[in-house]
Amino acid sequence: MGATIEIAGREIAYRGLKRKEVKALKKEGIDIGRMKTDDVDAVMDRLFELVLNPDDIGFLDDQLNRCALDVFKAVIAETYGDPAAEKN
Repeated sequence: MGATIEIAGREIAYRGLKRKEVKALKKEGIDIGRMKTDDVDAVMDRLFELVLNPDDIGFLDDQLNRCALDVFKAVIAETYGDPAAEKN
């Protein structure tokens, strides 16, 4: 995998999406750059299927939703770059 993030004392390995995965998601109707707030949970679940191992997905399901959101944001930053980091 590409990177790790610590969630509730556990290291979660993740990676950014590959270009072909971004294209496939768009064909499925998921446009990450234009998703609505109501769609975040479904998009998060689909991204996790692509970039996390099943044990980590199960672990995140048992945590507060904000923990899963932190991983989701990390995947997005790994995929598209982190605008805050690019400013420096």
